[in-house]
Amino acid sequence: MAATYHLKVISAYGTFFDGECIQTIIPCEDGTRGILARHEDCIISIVPGPLRIKLPDETELLAAVTAGYAAVDRGTLTLIVDTAERPEDIDENRAEEAIRQAGEELKHRQSRIEYEQSQATMARAMARLKVKRMS
Repeated sequence: MAATYHLKVISAYGTFFDGECIQTIIPCEDGTRGILARHEDCIISIVPGPLRIKLPDETELLAAVTAGYAAVDRGTLTLIVDTAERPEDIDENRAEEAIRQAGEELKHRQSRIEYEQSQATMARAMARLKVKRMS
């Protein structure tokens, strides 16, 4: 049996996951980062995308997460994200509509803040859609 470690995923809406796992795959700016037991201490910036958690019984928990960070500290991994959603909680049509609307907004002249908000909306919707289709 693979070594386990404690994982806690916290979103603005509460604790998404709090338990043991054997691997966590985190979406990062440069791709993905895998965390196993006994990983060195570090801090990781999280971008919108799929979060994959492999549980001790070898099943996988999948979630769409938004921006945040992860910290490995003395063998415990803690993720703090804006949102974390299971595939069954994602409305595919709503995510597609959000992508379409954000794309339209990006075509128009906007302030820098509005442009960045539109980009964040699109990234979040694309992550949600990807996770929904992965399940």
